[in-house]
Amino acid sequence: MNCRVNFKDLSRYTDGACTQKEKERIELHLKECQECKQTLARLNLLKASLSSIAPVKESESFDFVFNQKLKERLEEEVSVSLNEVLGKAISKIRDAFVPKVPVLVRVAVVLVLAVAVFGGYNYYIYSRLPFIETISGIVKVYRAPAARYIIARPNMRLREGYRIETAQDAVVNIISRNKYAARIKEDSDIVIAKLDVRNGNHFTKFDITSGKLMVNTTEAFKGSNMSIQTPACEAKVVGTAFAIDVDKPSGGTTWLGVLQGKVKVTSQGTDVYVNAGQKTQVEPGSLPDIPTLLSDNEWKLIQELYQLGEKPQVVLLVSMRANRVEELFKPAPLYISDTTPRTIPTELEAIIRIINRAIEDNDMGAHRFAIGRLEQLLKKHPNPRYNPQFLMFIGSYYYYIGNYEKAIDTFDRVVNEYPDYSLSSLAQCAVATIYQNNLRDKKKATAGFEELLENFPDSIDTVRARKFFKNLKK
Repeated sequence: MNCRVNFKDLSRYTDGACTQKEKERIELHLKECQECKQTLARLNLLKASLSSIAPVKESESFDFVFNQKLKERLEEEVSVSLNEVLGKAISKIRDAFVPKVPVLVRVAVVLVLAVAVFGGYNYYIYSRLPFIETISGIVKVYRAPAARYIIARPNMRLREGYRIETAQDAVVNIISRNKYAARIKEDSDIVIAKLDVRNGNHFTKFDITSGKLMVNTTEAFKGSNMSIQTPACEAKVVGTAFAIDVDKPSGGTTWLGVLQGKVKVTSQGTDVYVNAGQKTQVEPGSLPDIPTLLSDNEWKLIQELYQLGEKPQVVLLVSMRANRVEELFKPAPLYISDTTPRTIPTELEAIIRIINRAIEDNDMGAHRFAIGRLEQLLKKHPNPRYNPQFLMFIGSYYYYIGNYEKAIDTFDRVVNEYPDYSLSSLAQCAVATIYQNNLRDKKKATAGFEELLENFPDSIDTVRARKFFKNLKK
């Protein structure tokens, strides 16, 4: 209102709170100012509307509640006022010593910070994208945004929608840092259908038209999810090592084998769970086959998974067959998988060389020396990831040189200290078998097989235990 009478004056005039002199001045002004006359009319209308509202009756406790709320509010305002005073004082001190920054400079700083934050977030996402580690042969990548194929190269980051095609005899290794390692074999056509790496737990979905995909997850994969879609089925992975093969000529018949962990396979609304050492096959439009054990050849082929990623550097290689305790007693070989030299593999390789020479020369002294070195290595580098494998190998080695009591003690350590280890059932089976076949102690053999059936009822090693008790009844 651009005049001598303001809104406050009109409000006082409406309420009858003006002096006589003020009233005369306002009324004289209203005769000349149309804008103030309209404002006064709106105020009178508002006053009439408010007067029509029924008065609110206060409760009996109104005074107490009101005074309590008032006290709380005053305390808050005092606190806020003190903060404001301190803030203003600090601001004045800062302004006295720090020169004022021009507006353009401040705008530039804000823009730089915004770019830095945005760039940092983009780098965070970029660093978590899976990338191509190594390539052998011709591998093409179709990038959906550019709508064209390019020749794959090492360290190339892979995004959602990328399609990977491998030529005959070509292989590409893919790494999702701290989550999984994957290998796409020859004559494969695979699309990264979904990829979410924004959170700590990643989600990845592969669509496979044809070819073979091998995946080996890490311990950090826990909480993440992976889904694989083929023309015949869907496979959901939580944490495992597995291989999947899709046959294009048959219309997408899918074979899946699991080395470690478990995979859920779904087709035609039916789920089957494939456990470590098992396989299943699904034809398009059909239900999944009931999982069965991997054959010897399939087992050897799938062990290629140990070459991928950052799984334990020391792996005891035994199959999932019912008679695998005999494989353990040979003794079972240790597989050392590591892309860079480290202390444990280097020292272990030296011990393995001693063992090989001892076997060639039938040198019992060298055998005992090698076992001593193995036990020292276990004490020197204690690690739950490696200890069970070392102990299983040491136990099998004691058996190999005929020290059955030490073999039993070592296998017992595996069962008692690492009950959740995947080969603990085999260790229990080894104890019972040694009592049965080598020490001829039927009572302890019976107790050992009973513990096997009680503690590891779903293990493949129970086949041997049931056979033992079946023979006892004859």
